[in-house]
Amino acid sequence: MELSADGVLSVAGLAGPVTGRYSPGPAAVPEVLLERVISVLLETGGGEMMVDLILPQGQIVPTLVSEIDVKQSDDGNTAAAYAVRLDFLDGRDYYEEAYLDSNKKIFKALVQRQEAYVIERSSRDEVLKRFPSWRDYISQMARILQRPDVDGPRRPRSVNYDDTNI
Repeated sequence: MELSADGVLSVAGLAGPVTGRYSPGPAAVPEVLLERVISVLLETGGGEMMVDLILPQGQIVPTLVSEIDVKQSDDGNTAAAYAVRLDFLDGRDYYEEAYLDSNKKIFKALVQRQEAYVIERSSRDEVLKRFPSWRDYISQMARILQRPDVDGPRRPRSVNYDDTNI
């Protein structure tokens, strides 16, 4: 995906030509920024907002983001300081609930369809315990993400990351 200076979003496959060109509206938000959008919703007390969620593969999904009472959430999660519900309005037959800590960081998501799927943040040790064959790859990627001299993905310098979360 690439956003041009004139606001046109170009979407291409990994090794292919451009597969689509779109002009996202003012409510369009890349999925990677969703946590920040949720934080703004919670800070302003807006209750709910509509966004056009831009997924990594270039799909644009109209999404209703609503603050919900933690006590009324589907999994009864009382450890969360905040909870929001994401209703995807593109015909999907599921929704997602995200649970946030007091810093408004998502620590758990519940994807609800006919069955519930729980997605939780894991520590590096937990991942290595479950996937020991990935130890070298995970260690290599962690080193790459922390090196400023490597062309490729890296963590922003202004954020303090530690080794407890991947």
